[in-house]
Amino acid sequence: LSCIIQMLFATRSLRERLLAVPHIPADTPQLQILRELQSLFSRMQSVMDLGSSGSVDPDGLFEALRAYDGRCAFSMEDAGEFLLRLLDVLEPALEAVGLPDVLAECLGGTTVSQTIPVCNHKPAAREEQELVFDVPVSDGSTLPELLEKHIAGGYELEGDECFECDSCKKRVRAKRTAGMHALADTVVLSFKRFEYDRTTHRMMKVAKKVEFPEHLSLGPFSAVRCSGRPAPEERRNPWAHQGGRDMAPPDEYYQ
Repeated sequence: LSCIIQMLFATRSLRERLLAVPHIPADTPQLQILRELQSLFSRMQSVMDLGSSGSVDPDGLFEALRAYDGRCAFSMEDAGEFLLRLLDVLEPALEAVGLPDVLAECLGGTTVSQTIPVCNHKPAAREEQELVFDVPVSDGSTLPELLEKHIAGGYELEGDECFECDSCKKRVRAKRTAGMHALADTVVLSFKRFEYDRTTHRMMKVAKKVEFPEHLSLGPFSAVRCSGRPAPEERRNPWAHQGGRDMAPPDEYYQ
Protein backbone atom coordinates (compact mmCIF):
# COMPACT_ATOMS: atom_id res chain seq x y z
CA LEU A 1 0.00 0.00 0.00
CA SER A 2 2.88 2.37 0.78
CA CYS A 3 4.35 2.20 -2.74
CA ILE A 4 0.89 2.76 -4.28
CA ILE A 5 0.17 5.82 -2.12
CA GLN A 6 3.57 7.28 -2.98
CA MET A 7 2.98 6.65 -6.70
CA LEU A 8 -0.45 8.35 -6.60
CA PHE A 9 1.01 11.27 -4.61
CA ALA A 10 3.84 11.62 -7.13
CA THR A 11 1.25 11.96 -9.92
CA ARG A 12 1.18 15.74 -9.68
CA SER A 13 -2.00 16.39 -11.66
CA LEU A 14 -3.97 13.92 -9.53
CA ARG A 15 -2.51 15.22 -6.27
CA GLU A 16 -3.22 18.87 -7.06
CA ARG A 17 -6.80 18.28 -8.20
CA LEU A 18 -7.60 16.17 -5.13
CA LEU A 19 -6.09 18.71 -2.74
CA ALA A 20 -8.10 21.49 -4.44
CA VAL A 21 -11.43 19.92 -3.42
CA PRO A 22 -12.66 22.19 -0.58
CA HIS A 23 -14.72 19.63 1.32
CA ILE A 24 -15.24 15.88 1.00
CA PRO A 25 -18.22 14.54 2.97
CA ALA A 26 -18.12 11.14 4.64
CA ASP A 27 -21.58 10.08 3.44
CA THR A 28 -20.42 6.75 1.96
CA PRO A 29 -17.50 4.37 2.63
CA GLN A 30 -15.99 5.34 -0.73
CA LEU A 31 -16.13 9.04 0.13
CA GLN A 32 -14.58 8.32 3.54
CA ILE A 33 -11.65 6.60 1.80
CA LEU A 34 -11.24 9.57 -0.55
CA ARG A 35 -11.42 11.97 2.39
CA GLU A 36 -8.68 10.07 4.24
CA LEU A 37 -6.57 9.96 1.07
CA GLN A 38 -6.90 13.73 0.70
CA SER A 39 -5.89 14.19 4.36
CA LEU A 40 -2.88 11.94 3.86
CA PHE A 41 -1.85 13.81 0.71
CA SER A 42 -2.17 17.12 2.57
CA ARG A 43 0.18 15.97 5.32
CA MET A 44 2.63 14.50 2.79
CA GLN A 45 2.57 17.82 0.90
CA SER A 46 3.37 19.71 4.11
CA VAL A 47 6.38 17.49 4.78
CA MET A 48 7.57 17.97 1.19
CA ASP A 49 7.09 21.76 1.34
CA LEU A 50 9.20 21.93 4.50
CA GLY A 51 11.98 20.03 2.75
CA SER A 52 12.24 17.67 5.70
CA SER A 53 12.50 13.89 5.85
CA GLY A 54 9.61 13.41 8.24
CA SER A 55 6.96 10.71 8.02
CA VAL A 56 3.15 10.67 8.09
CA ASP A 57 0.75 8.21 9.69
CA PRO A 58 -1.58 6.44 7.19
CA ASP A 59 -3.72 4.75 9.89
CA GLY A 60 -6.81 6.83 9.00
CA LEU A 61 -6.71 5.52 5.42
CA PHE A 62 -6.07 1.98 6.67
CA GLU A 63 -9.13 2.12 8.91
CA ALA A 64 -11.31 3.51 6.11
CA LEU A 65 -10.17 0.72 3.79
CA ARG A 66 -10.80 -1.92 6.43
CA ALA A 67 -14.30 -0.54 7.11
CA TYR A 68 -15.09 -0.76 3.39
CA ASP A 69 -13.45 -4.13 2.67
CA GLY A 70 -11.68 -6.07 5.38
CA ARG A 71 -9.25 -7.63 2.90
CA CYS A 72 -8.47 -4.30 1.26
CA ALA A 73 -5.75 -3.27 3.68
CA PHE A 74 -4.39 -6.53 4.96
CA SER A 75 -4.61 -9.24 2.29
CA MET A 76 -1.55 -10.45 0.37
CA GLU A 77 -1.79 -9.72 -3.36
CA ASP A 78 0.00 -8.06 -6.24
CA ALA A 79 0.38 -4.31 -5.94
CA GLY A 80 -1.21 -3.96 -9.38
CA GLU A 81 -4.30 -5.90 -8.33
CA PHE A 82 -4.69 -3.81 -5.18
CA LEU A 83 -4.21 -0.61 -7.17
CA LEU A 84 -7.03 -1.55 -9.56
CA ARG A 85 -9.39 -2.32 -6.66
CA LEU A 86 -8.45 0.95 -4.97
CA LEU A 87 -9.11 2.89 -8.18
CA ASP A 88 -12.51 1.16 -8.50
CA VAL A 89 -13.34 2.43 -5.01
CA LEU A 90 -12.09 5.96 -5.71
CA GLU A 91 -13.84 6.39 -9.07
CA PRO A 92 -17.44 6.88 -7.78
CA ALA A 93 -16.16 9.04 -4.91
CA LEU A 94 -14.26 11.31 -7.30
CA GLU A 95 -17.36 11.61 -9.47
CA ALA A 96 -19.40 12.59 -6.40
CA VAL A 97 -17.04 15.53 -5.68
CA GLY A 98 -17.02 16.78 -9.27
CA LEU A 99 -13.96 14.96 -10.65
CA PRO A 100 -15.57 12.24 -12.81
CA ASP A 101 -12.73 11.86 -15.34
CA VAL A 102 -9.68 12.65 -13.23
CA LEU A 103 -8.32 9.08 -13.12
CA ALA A 104 -8.56 8.61 -16.88
CA GLU A 105 -6.95 12.01 -17.43
CA CYS A 106 -4.09 11.51 -14.97
CA LEU A 107 -3.26 7.81 -15.30
CA GLY A 108 -2.82 5.23 -18.03
CA GLY A 109 -4.38 5.80 -21.43
CA THR A 110 -5.91 3.64 -24.13
CA THR A 111 -4.77 0.70 -26.21
CA VAL A 112 -5.77 0.09 -29.80
CA SER A 113 -6.12 -3.52 -30.93
CA GLN A 114 -5.87 -3.82 -34.70
CA THR A 115 -6.53 -6.69 -37.08
CA ILE A 116 -4.57 -6.15 -40.31
CA PRO A 117 -5.60 -8.44 -43.23
CA VAL A 118 -2.99 -9.67 -45.71
CA CYS A 119 -5.17 -8.31 -48.54
CA ASN A 120 -4.21 -4.78 -47.35
CA HIS A 121 -7.82 -3.65 -47.08
CA LYS A 122 -8.99 -1.50 -44.17
CA PRO A 123 -7.97 -2.97 -40.80
CA ALA A 124 -10.40 -3.39 -37.93
CA ALA A 125 -9.56 -1.42 -34.79
CA ARG A 126 -10.88 -1.46 -31.22
CA GLU A 127 -9.97 1.04 -28.52
CA GLU A 128 -9.98 0.25 -24.78
CA GLN A 129 -9.37 2.47 -21.75
CA GLU A 130 -6.58 1.32 -19.42
CA LEU A 131 -5.66 2.81 -16.06
CA VAL A 132 -2.94 0.20 -15.55
CA PHE A 133 -1.04 -1.66 -18.29
CA ASP A 134 -0.42 -5.29 -17.31
CA VAL A 135 2.98 -6.68 -18.35
CA PRO A 136 3.59 -10.43 -17.78
CA VAL A 137 7.23 -11.06 -16.83
CA SER A 138 7.73 -14.69 -17.92
CA ASP A 139 8.91 -14.05 -21.51
CA GLY A 140 11.73 -11.54 -21.20
CA SER A 141 14.42 -10.06 -18.97
CA THR A 142 14.09 -6.36 -19.83
CA LEU A 143 11.07 -4.05 -19.85
CA PRO A 144 11.37 -3.16 -23.59
CA GLU A 145 11.42 -6.90 -24.42
CA LEU A 146 8.28 -7.49 -22.37
CA LEU A 147 6.45 -4.56 -23.93
CA GLU A 148 7.43 -5.76 -27.42
CA LYS A 149 6.19 -9.27 -26.63
CA HIS A 150 2.91 -8.51 -24.89
CA ILE A 151 1.82 -5.13 -26.27
CA ALA A 152 3.39 -4.65 -29.69
CA GLY A 153 4.40 -8.13 -30.82
CA GLY A 154 1.15 -9.31 -32.33
CA TYR A 155 0.23 -12.75 -33.64
CA GLU A 156 -1.06 -14.31 -36.84
CA LEU A 157 -4.70 -15.24 -37.45
CA GLU A 158 -4.93 -18.36 -39.58
CA GLY A 159 -7.28 -21.27 -40.17
CA ASP A 160 -10.44 -21.03 -38.09
CA GLU A 161 -9.25 -17.67 -36.72
CA CYS A 162 -9.03 -15.98 -40.14
CA PHE A 163 -10.37 -12.45 -40.44
CA GLU A 164 -13.69 -11.77 -42.23
CA CYS A 165 -12.80 -9.04 -44.74
CA ASP A 166 -15.76 -6.84 -45.73
CA SER A 167 -14.06 -5.76 -48.97
CA CYS A 168 -13.01 -9.25 -50.12
CA LYS A 169 -16.25 -10.85 -48.87
CA LYS A 170 -14.27 -13.80 -47.57
CA ARG A 171 -12.08 -14.94 -44.70
CA VAL A 172 -8.40 -14.05 -45.06
CA ARG A 173 -5.24 -14.41 -43.02
CA ALA A 174 -4.42 -11.42 -40.83
CA LYS A 175 -2.15 -10.15 -38.08
CA ARG A 176 -3.50 -8.87 -34.78
CA THR A 177 -1.45 -6.21 -33.01
CA ALA A 178 -1.95 -3.80 -30.14
CA GLY A 179 -0.46 -0.41 -29.42
CA MET A 180 -0.59 2.33 -26.82
CA HIS A 181 -2.61 5.41 -27.71
CA ALA A 182 -3.56 8.69 -26.00
CA LEU A 183 -1.33 8.30 -22.95
CA ALA A 184 -1.64 10.41 -19.82
CA ASP A 185 1.38 12.12 -18.23
CA THR A 186 1.72 9.16 -15.83
CA VAL A 187 1.69 5.63 -17.26
CA VAL A 188 1.46 2.73 -14.79
CA LEU A 189 3.07 -0.55 -15.87
CA SER A 190 2.22 -3.46 -13.57
CA PHE A 191 4.42 -6.56 -13.70
CA LYS A 192 2.21 -9.65 -13.55
CA ARG A 193 4.24 -12.09 -11.51
CA PHE A 194 1.65 -14.84 -11.00
CA GLU A 195 0.86 -17.48 -13.62
CA TYR A 196 -0.94 -20.82 -13.62
CA ASP A 197 1.27 -23.87 -13.11
CA ARG A 198 -0.18 -26.84 -15.01
CA THR A 199 1.81 -29.28 -12.88
CA THR A 200 0.70 -28.12 -9.44
CA HIS A 201 -2.60 -26.59 -10.67
CA ARG A 202 -1.87 -23.51 -8.61
CA MET A 203 -0.98 -19.88 -9.24
CA MET A 204 2.79 -19.59 -8.83
CA LYS A 205 4.91 -16.46 -8.49
CA VAL A 206 7.52 -15.77 -11.18
CA ALA A 207 10.48 -14.55 -9.14
CA LYS A 208 12.72 -13.34 -11.96
CA LYS A 209 14.50 -10.02 -12.23
CA VAL A 210 13.42 -7.53 -14.88
CA GLU A 211 15.79 -4.76 -15.97
CA PHE A 212 14.31 -1.42 -16.95
CA PRO A 213 15.99 1.73 -18.27
CA GLU A 214 15.97 5.05 -16.47
CA HIS A 215 14.42 6.63 -19.58
CA LEU A 216 11.92 4.68 -21.66
CA SER A 217 10.50 5.77 -25.02
CA LEU A 218 6.98 4.41 -25.53
CA GLY A 219 6.92 5.45 -29.18
CA PRO A 220 7.93 1.97 -30.44
CA PHE A 221 4.78 0.61 -28.79
CA SER A 222 2.40 3.27 -30.13
CA ALA A 223 -0.66 2.45 -32.22
CA VAL A 224 0.91 4.05 -35.30
CA ARG A 225 4.08 1.98 -35.16
CA CYS A 226 2.21 -1.27 -34.43
CA SER A 227 -0.09 -0.80 -37.42
CA GLY A 228 2.86 -1.39 -39.75
CA ARG A 229 2.16 1.91 -41.53
CA PRO A 230 4.47 4.97 -41.44
CA ALA A 231 3.28 7.97 -39.45
CA PRO A 232 2.31 11.04 -41.53
CA GLU A 233 5.09 13.64 -41.67
CA GLU A 234 2.89 16.39 -40.25
CA ARG A 235 2.13 14.59 -36.98
CA ARG A 236 4.29 14.95 -33.91
CA ASN A 237 7.21 12.54 -33.65
CA PRO A 238 5.66 9.30 -32.32
CA TRP A 239 8.98 7.89 -31.10
CA ALA A 240 9.33 10.03 -27.96
CA HIS A 241 6.28 10.35 -25.72
CA GLN A 242 6.40 13.77 -24.05
CA GLY A 243 3.15 13.44 -22.06
CA GLY A 244 -0.27 14.61 -23.11
CA ARG A 245 -2.97 12.71 -24.92
CA ASP A 246 -2.05 12.93 -28.61
CA MET A 247 0.37 10.08 -29.09
CA ALA A 248 -1.51 8.53 -32.02
CA PRO A 249 -4.57 10.47 -33.26
CA PRO A 250 -7.52 8.28 -34.34
CA ASP A 251 -7.37 9.31 -38.01
CA GLU A 252 -3.92 7.76 -38.31
CA TYR A 253 -4.68 4.21 -37.25
CA TYR A 254 -8.12 4.11 -38.89
CA GLN A 255 -6.80 5.14 -42.34
